[in-house]
Amino acid sequence: MRVTSETKKVKSIFFGYSLNSNKMQLDLVCMSWRSESIWIEFIVGSRKTSNFCWAFILFFGSLGFLLVGTSSYLGRNLISLFPSQQIVFFPQGIVMSFYGIAGLFISSYLWCTIFWNVGSGYDQFDRKEGIVCIFR
Repeated sequence: MRVTSETKKVKSIFFGYSLNSNKMQLDLVCMSWRSESIWIEFIVGSRKTSNFCWAFILFFGSLGFLLVGTSSYLGRNLISLFPSQQIVFFPQGIVMSFYGIAGLFISSYLWCTIFWNVGSGYDQFDRKEGIVCIFR
């Protein structure tokens, strides 16, 4: 059933809606919940497999860049795969260290969004009351 402006006046409520536990029970394991007049669709948010993969790749890659830059500064091999004698600290080591630090900042941003689960929530469509609720 499609709700248009001619049949019902639809109210939009953003950033919060209190659910009455007497009327309905939600199963948070499923991705949507339906009754005769209410439909609730859960939104995953930032805790997706692809975000975890990118956060791990970015963290370990930037850590490698930072270790190579640090090993070129110290003149020691902190990573046995790359001899530090081949990388001069100025300018290659400085650039590698900069990219490593920048990557760690971006990686920490990704891990914070995953931890806080940014973008998760639910959409509630109430046909009886004519209310659309978007909760994030």
